[in-house]
Amino acid sequence: MMLGAPIWRGDGRVGRAISKAMSLGFDFVEIDLETIRPSEVSIKVKDVAHGYHAPYTIFLSHSYPEMEKAAVKTLNTLLRHARRTGAEYLNIHLNFPSYRRLDSLTNRMWRAALRNLRGLARDGGVEITVENTPRHGWDDAGFFEDAVKVRGVSLCLDVGHVVSRILEEEGLDEALKTLRRWFRRFKGRIHLLHLHNVMLRKGKAVDHVPEGLLDLSEVIDMAERSGCERVLLEVFVDKDGRGLSLEDVARVAERILRR
Repeated sequence: MMLGAPIWRGDGRVGRAISKAMSLGFDFVEIDLETIRPSEVSIKVKDVAHGYHAPYTIFLSHSYPEMEKAAVKTLNTLLRHARRTGAEYLNIHLNFPSYRRLDSLTNRMWRAALRNLRGLARDGGVEITVENTPRHGWDDAGFFEDAVKVRGVSLCLDVGHVVSRILEEEGLDEALKTLRRWFRRFKGRIHLLHLHNVMLRKGKAVDHVPEGLLDLSEVIDMAERSGCERVLLEVFVDKDGRGLSLEDVARVAERILRR
């Protein structure tokens, strides 16, 4: 099992942050291209196992064709950068517009997103991972069945994104049942796990925290049984909302692996 650390703008200079993460014992890093531009990532990163997180505000399709075209062009640019630096993967949120009571339009947007995903994966060289997000139906496992059938595409399973809404509405037992179903359904097709905890504050889910309702050691066990070999410890703030340093993330990793 490879354990990774996220690198984003809040970690300071990119090169130094990557060096620090590796010195703390992480096996790989995931570089956030929402807050860090590719030009800031030195070609020297080739010496480090790494992946990228594409901007999470990008949709794979849109009802305005010019916006869809611009998004696909941007993602192709990021894929070329990923190939140039020897990245293992580019992670993309499986975002597409969905409309209440307009199923035919939503389905058209989904088909367009899938078509664009095939186009992005066509040149190969870098695995594309598609990540579940917790809103507007994008957490529906059915959409991902079609996506991961595309050659060169696999799943990035975000634990908090699976369970957040269910924790709010149905409780922990149902959330864990749903998480186990995702692991069983996509066994052998999960390239990457985004691991973080979820807490409830006044009935609302707060994710990307190190402590919460989930046993993260148990979740890692589920991931290993599903064949997933890469876990990104995607924790950013503590229970009080204070930002975490890479040293803090390393201490969280030590606690999880020690159990």
